[in-house]
Amino acid sequence: MKSPAIRWLALAGLSAGPLFALALVWFAMPLPNYRHADHPPALLGALGYPGATAWNLVGYGLVGVLALLATQGLYLALRNAAAGRVARIGATLALLAGLAFIAQGIFPLDIHQSIDIGPSRRHVAAWNLWWIAAASGALFTALGVRRLPGWRTLQPVGVVVAALIVMALLFGVGGLGNGSLQRIALAAWFAWLGWASLLVLRRTPR
Repeated sequence: MKSPAIRWLALAGLSAGPLFALALVWFAMPLPNYRHADHPPALLGALGYPGATAWNLVGYGLVGVLALLATQGLYLALRNAAAGRVARIGATLALLAGLAFIAQGIFPLDIHQSIDIGPSRRHVAAWNLWWIAAASGALFTALGVRRLPGWRTLQPVGVVVAALIVMALLFGVGGLGNGSLQRIALAAWFAWLGWASLLVLRRTPR
């Protein structure tokens, strides 16, 4: 793929996080009982919830496609930079995280059933696949670029992001609610996407 196309893919990564944040605020505003600190973003797309279809299309679908494009751009840029296998595996795992993010909108929660059956079970599976692939992708990419000129800043960023995701979702942070913890993990991932995309722009000629 030519350099201008890779740069466009990187721009998608820079826009994914801000768009998700705006969508989160926009779709939550009409819901007086929705609390960001306690409620996960997935609740906005739950079956029967007001505006659920629109949220799944924008919050998970559109944002997920932008993330997917960004990870493809990262993979291509790393390949052009002659990155090793570990870095390319990391970028591939990041791409899998993008697919899993989109899948959360395809398989929304069902608040009328238990979380371990029906549509909710598939949503939870997609969520778990997302954070595992996101943390693994950031970590593998970090390990793979440690000796690659121009890409080394992705190492500390990737390690911190992977640690934040795992800490927030597996161990918790203080007394924060589930909504806040999920948002920490999501913010870390979008920050990683943004930083990786910025490096792609810097390392890809016009």
